[in-house]
Amino acid sequence: MELKLFLLVLVVVPAYLLLTLVCMIWAYRWAARRKFEKIGRSAAALAVAFLAFAIPFGDHALGYVHFSQLCEREGGTKIYRTVPKAEGFQWWAISSGQMALQYGYTFVEGGVDVDRVRRYEVKDGTVTEYKNVPSISTYVVDPADRTQPEERQLGIIRYRRMIADRRTGEMLAEHVSFQYRGGWLIRALLAGFGGFGAKCRPGIDPERFITSVLKPVRGEK
Repeated sequence: MELKLFLLVLVVVPAYLLLTLVCMIWAYRWAARRKFEKIGRSAAALAVAFLAFAIPFGDHALGYVHFSQLCEREGGTKIYRTVPKAEGFQWWAISSGQMALQYGYTFVEGGVDVDRVRRYEVKDGTVTEYKNVPSISTYVVDPADRTQPEERQLGIIRYRRMIADRRTGEMLAEHVSFQYRGGWLIRALLAGFGGFGAKCRPGIDPERFITSVLKPVRGEK
C-alpha cells in the first residue's frame, strides 16, 4: 500500500497533470488553426481540463449526490410496531444470558440458523444454557447488507438492522445507514483504508434498539 501511494503521488498524478496540460495546449492550438476567436480557443482548452477532471472524479460527485439523497430519504431508525411483554428473541450476536437477566426477558437465543441456536433461559434469576437446539423465537434481529446493485456500482453500501416477526414476515423496526466509498478512482486508491468512508446515520445501540421494540415481559431491571 505504501508503494501504491508513493507511485500515485510521485508518478501517476504528475504524469496525469502533464498529460492534461499537453492536451490543453493541443486543443488551444487546434482551435487557433481553425481561426477560432481567443474565447473559443480558451473554451477548447477548458473543455479538455473539464474532461480530464471528470474522468477520474465525475462519478464521485454523482455518487455523493445519490448518497446524500438516500441518507435523507431512507436513513435512520423507523419503528413500525412495538411488542409488549416479549418473552425473548433470536440475535446472532447473543453469546450469554446477560441481556435476558438485565432487561427481563425469559430467554434469548444466539446464532443465525433456525434449527441450531444457543438458548439462554432465565428462571429464578439463574441462566441455563442449551446448545444446538431449535429456535423457539417468534422475533428475530437480523443485520443485513441490503445494498442494491445500482448503489454498489456508485460505491454506496447500505446497512440495515431489522427486527421481524418470523411467523408472519412483518418488519417491526429497522435502522438503515449508508457508507459512501467514493468514485472508482478513490475506491481503487484507498481500498486498503476502507475507501472514502463518508457515513450517514451511523451507529445505533443494538440493545437500546431491541428493547425499544421488544418490550421485555418482566420489564427492565
